Amino acid sequence: MLSMIITIVLIALFIYGIIKKLNPAMLLIIISVITLGVWQLVTGTSVMGENATGSLFIDLFELIYATAKTQVAGALLVIMSVLGYVEYMNSIKASEYLASIVAKPLRKINKPYLLATAVIVLGTILKLAIPSSLSMIVMLLAIVYPILIQLGVSRATAASAIMLSGFSACGPGDVLSTVIFGMAEVKDKTVPEFFISHHIPITLALLLVLMIVFPLISIFFDKREKDTVTEEAQSIQLEEFSLPKIYALLPLIPLVLIITFSKVVVGSIVISVVAANLISLVVSMIIHTICKKDLIGGLNSTRAFFNGMGRFFGNAGFILIAGAVFSSAITRIGGLTYLVNLIRNAGASPIILTFVACLIVFPVAICTGSVTAIIPLFLPL
Repeated sequence: MLSMIITIVLIALFIYGIIKKLNPAMLLIIISVITLGVWQLVTGTSVMGENATGSLFIDLFELIYATAKTQVAGALLVIMSVLGYVEYMNSIKASEYLASIVAKPLRKINKPYLLATAVIVLGTILKLAIPSSLSMIVMLLAIVYPILIQLGVSRATAASAIMLSGFSACGPGDVLSTVIFGMAEVKDKTVPEFFISHHIPITLALLLVLMIVFPLISIFFDKREKDTVTEEAQSIQLEEFSLPKIYALLPLIPLVLIITFSKVVVGSIVISVVAANLISLVVSMIIHTICKKDLIGGLNSTRAFFNGMGRFFGNAGFILIAGAVFSSAITRIGGLTYLVNLIRNAGASPIILTFVACLIVFPVAICTGSVTAIIPLFLPL
């Protein structure tokens, strides 16, 4: 019971700190270090396990270092590479050029909320080929967000539509699906069979609900916040660009590479998101250099790519690391384990168990940025 209360208090402290506009990364680190420090003193065990340095105090910061290495080699590097390429596309005006070309015929529809909802459907389809929801969302942010702004969609609605496009771990090649499937030790079905029999019906049902609810909620909040696209964004026309038409294709290169070299299309060759963006950078740099007829300027233009990577790490990257450390603290306390066992012993129905699990996962996911660490707790249910 005490462990569960402590877990709730920690999450409440984080939420309170966010409301008070404290730095989320530092807030998570401070809460985690204090919590893990107390846990070490009570248990007499180092958070580093077999890799302990001999000092419980130093081990706390070694854990942050170990977590950072894991995050940078995984999700962080993926996001940094995508946002680096986005920054490069913005610097050479390729993103705005693509947005203007695509938005021109779509303006005739004059239904911004319908178009924003269509992005959710688009993301669900793309998810079949792109194994990571995070990667897909960031790429859509680079390609689709400027288009939605051009079409008169408010910034909040455009961002929400793109975020919701990755609502489901849908697809036989999805990373999270594979992880959960392996943890659950399902032996009577393969991942593709499970996808067809379980994932598709649930995904379609959720997608239908989103298509109905999303535009209604977006209209309500846009009116309340008086959030509309700026006249400056709407006024951008094709005539303002003196770029070769090939520039409009440059933002699409990573997406084309990832879809083409995936298990769904080529199959025998699967490219990573980072590699796709690096290849795209080289190709775009060559094209930009040829078009500008300036070798030095073309090479120097790639600074925007690396500046974009660094800017993300400085602004939001460390929050992912801090969230992972916070997740480790919550897991070690054992409050969630206690709650899961309490629910299991209560003999509740599967529907109630699923509902309670969602209520638990939601705040933890908000605080930590990931649900992978707590998934094993719910599998026995």
